[in-house]
This record gives sequence, structure tokens and C-alpha cells, in this order.
Amino acid sequence: AALHLPPPPQHMDEVAATHLGVPEGAVVRKAREVAVRERDELGPSKREREMMERLKVLEASVNSMEEEKSLNRSGGDVRATADDLKCKCHFGDDDVRVIIVPRSSSFTELYEALADEFCVELRIKYKDEEGDLVTISSDKSLALALPLFPAPPALTHLYVSPFKPPPQVVVAAAPAAAAAAVHGGTPGAGAGRQVDPVAQKEDVRRMRKEQKEKSAALKIQTNYRQHMARTEYKELLAEWRAALEMEAAAREREEFEREEEERKRKAEEAAEAAIVRPFGIGSGTYRIKGREGFAEELVEDAAEHLQAVYRGHLARSRVGGELRMRLEKRKFERQEKAAITIQRRQRGVAARARVAAIRRRHAQQDLVALLERVWYGHVARKKVKRMIARERSIAAASLTIQRFTRGMWGRRYAREVRKSSKQKGVFLFRYHLDEKSRAKSGLPAGETAFAYDVKTKQDVIIRLTKDESQYTRELWLQSVLEGGGLIAPLVDSQHAKKHGVFAMVYKKPSTDLAKLLQKKRVSAQAKKSAVVGLCKAIAYLHSKRLAHCGIVEESLVRYGEADWRLLGLATTHKQGEVRLPPP
Repeated sequence: AALHLPPPPQHMDEVAATHLGVPEGAVVRKAREVAVRERDELGPSKREREMMERLKVLEASVNSMEEEKSLNRSGGDVRATADDLKCKCHFGDDDVRVIIVPRSSSFTELYEALADEFCVELRIKYKDEEGDLVTISSDKSLALALPLFPAPPALTHLYVSPFKPPPQVVVAAAPAAAAAAVHGGTPGAGAGRQVDPVAQKEDVRRMRKEQKEKSAALKIQTNYRQHMARTEYKELLAEWRAALEMEAAAREREEFEREEEERKRKAEEAAEAAIVRPFGIGSGTYRIKGREGFAEELVEDAAEHLQAVYRGHLARSRVGGELRMRLEKRKFERQEKAAITIQRRQRGVAARARVAAIRRRHAQQDLVALLERVWYGHVARKKVKRMIARERSIAAASLTIQRFTRGMWGRRYAREVRKSSKQKGVFLFRYHLDEKSRAKSGLPAGETAFAYDVKTKQDVIIRLTKDESQYTRELWLQSVLEGGGLIAPLVDSQHAKKHGVFAMVYKKPSTDLAKLLQKKRVSAQAKKSAVVGLCKAIAYLHSKRLAHCGIVEESLVRYGEADWRLLGLATTHKQGEVRLPPP
């Protein structure tokens, strides 16, 4: 059988990795990664190091300027050392300040520091071991107080109060001259210095103004330095970023040029190695793959080369088989993992679908409920609107009828008044009062009179009172108790502003208990019905938790057969209240 050998490679200098199935592009990428890793291991360039050092210096300067905010007004450090005194000065009740002075300061230096701080002449005090305030007036007193002052960070409490020197007495010229003669000096030499309060106030105002201007200038200077430092920092940062971008672009360009040169070199080498031509025509010598010689020698070398190639081909075939088996195994494992993953994802998708369906069903139910509520609300509003429109139409119709009726009754009332203008008595609204029947009745409500209603042409009873609160109370009780059928029906209620009285109009009864008792002969049935009516009325009031204190014979009236009712509720009140009847 013929032996089928694989074709030999085109040249002897092939990359060994290509015989194992590794592409040449992967080799190039790996070499590029190694070059980049080696370049990164070399560290940043000199320009980058210089830029980072400048940024660190600038950041340190910015931080130092930020720390200037913690300095006091004089520009010194507020952190006290062991050789300093951290004094907490109390000036009055609400002004407390903290200053730091050297422990070796004299009384004059301490006084000037506090005077510059508070801008007034002052007196300095401290508390001794017994808690008493002691004045510091000289270096000796300050030396006695220093052992009591603690070292920082503890605070030394000083109590500062304004000091007003006593007014200087101006001595006359003659006594001054005499004193000068006695002491052997010039006149006026022994007199004290007179302080002008206006000048002192001006000096204090000027010192405060200078202090404010100094603080403002220091603040402006600090802000300006911070602004300039931030500006320079931003510029350096932008320059550093631009330099980094330029260096990255240069590195990319160098890599691209290096790759192009490598590709061209490999192409040239491959082209030179592929050339097989005779060394010389007719000479019998040949050049193959860079070797020169006769044909027999070259054939032997070629046979050896073919054997080596065949052995390499077999080795590659075995390696390729192993690789294929390994790849098939990995593929099978990946398929199993993919199947498991697909099953899990399918179960997850199914679970999410169920949850989504439940949520969708709940949303649909909520939407249906919302639509039902909206519809019911719409129907209810529509019904209410119809009801309101109907009530308005009824009210409008009633108002029209009332206007027409009032006009008709007004005209009839005018005619009746014109007809009865010559009659005796008084007209109160539409009621003609009979003067003969006006009297102080037994009821505790005031005057009671019989009257004639010219509108309804009926006899009525009018009760008059001047107490507005009693009138309002009785109307309210009448509206509450009238539905029981045991209270005299109220026909009308008016306020006569002209006469200054309040009128309550009741239907005229057939008789009352006083008239019934005045008769000589009264049947037992009539007396029994009167007592039963009175008991019913009182029981009805008690059922409403009310009490009636002014029951008299005139307050029990009868409107029909055995229809006894109470007339007047002026003395009715709630149980538990103490309400005496009016005199």
C-alpha cells in the first residue's frame, strides 16, 4: 500500500507553535502583553515623577493655607504649649473669650493683651483657693497668682470688668502753687492726668474699627491665597492629565510601528525561504533552503528531512487526537452544564411568569375595584346632583309661591286693617290685640293677651316678654318638645323692635285649668282628664331630662276633649340646674 505522507512545510524556520494548532495572531498578542507588562514594571517616566512631586508640594501648600483658619487674629497658633497660659476671660454675663499668653508675661503684657482683646480699660481678677475674687494689680500679685493657674490644656478662668478711674479734681492755682512751693516743684506737677470721656470713646471706636479692618484684610488675603493655590492646582492637574494622554498616545504609536516592522520582517523572511532555484545552470549544483550541493547529497538530506517531518507529523497527530478528545470532553461537560443552566433558567422563568401573572391578576382586580369605586362615586354624585337640583327647583317654586302668597295675604291684610282701623285696640304685626284682655296673668312669662289674626281670621293668644334670652330658650324648647303632642302649639314668633318686646303666638285654647276650677260644678271625668294630662306632660318632660318649676293653673290648657297641654316653657330647665322662676 502506498504511504501517504503529509505535505512538508514551506520553510524550515516555521514557528513551532503553529504545528500544534496555535494561531500566529495569538502568539503576537501574547508577546505584546509581555512587552506591556515589562514596560509597566519599569515604573513611571521621569516627567510623571516630576509632575507627581509638584502636585504633592502644591497639595501640602493648600493644606497649610486651610490650616490658617484655625489661627487667631494676630496670626499666631491657637494651640497652647506647656509654657503658655490658656485663659478663659469672662467679661460680664454673656461675653466669654479665650486667649493664650506666655506664662512668663508681666502684668503689663497681660493687661495689654486683655485690653487689646476687649478694647476697654479693665480690672483683672481671679479666684483663690477659698473661692474669693482677687484683683491682679501688679507683677507681685501676678506672681502670687501664677502657682494657682493650671497648665494647658486646662483653662485658667479670669474675670474681667470695665474699670472707670475716679474723676480728677482740678486744684486751684494758688493751692497748687503753694503745694509746689512746699514740695519744691513747679505748679501743676503733682496734679493727676485728667481723662476726657469723649476722647476715650473715640479712641475705643477707632481701635475697634482698626481691628475690624485688620481682620477683614487678613480674611481677604487668606481667601486670595487659597483661590490662587486652587487655580494653580487645577492647572497642574490638567497639564498632568494632558501629559499622561500624550504619553499613552506615543506608546500606542510606538507599539503600532513595532508591530508593522515585525510583520514586514516576517513576510520578507518567509519570501526568501520559499525561493528554490538552481545555483548555476549546467553546474549540477543546487541551493535548497539555504543549502548548496549536488543532487545526490541534497536527496539524502531531503530523505532525512522527510523522515523527521513524518515523525513530527505523527507526533502532531497524536497531540491533535488528544486535544480533540479533550475538546470533545469539555464540549460534553459544557453541554451538560448548559442543560442544567437552561433547566434552572426555565424554572426561574416559569416562577417569574407565575409571579407576573399573579401581580397582573391583582392589578386587574385593583383596576376593576377602582373602576367600580369611580363608577359608584359617579352614580352617587349624579344622584346627589339630581337631588340638589330637585331641592333647588322645589325651593325656587316654594319661594315663588311664598312671594305670591305674601303678596296676596299682604293685600288682604291691608284691606282688613283698613276695615278695622276704627276699632279699639293695638295692632302688633298682623295681630289685633284686645286691650280689655291684656293683663298680668298667672303665667311667669309676662303679659298675655287675646288677639285676632287678620290673616287667618282666628283668635290666638300672644305672650309678650322683654327678655331675649328667655325668648330664645323657650323657642328652642318648643321646637324640641312640640312633637310629643303635650305642649301648646306655637303658631308664630315675632320681634317687635318698635315696641321692644318679643311675641310668641299660640293657638287659642277652649279653656284652662283656672277657669275650670272657678266653675261650681265640675264633673269627675273632667278633673280626672286634667290630672292625667298634667301627669303626662310632666312625665314627657322628665323623659327628656327636663324639669318644669312654674306650673300654675293658667299653664295647663285644653284644646279638645281631654286634650290637656302645657302653655309656656319659661321655667323649664335641665335636671341638675338651679333655675329660679322670674319674680
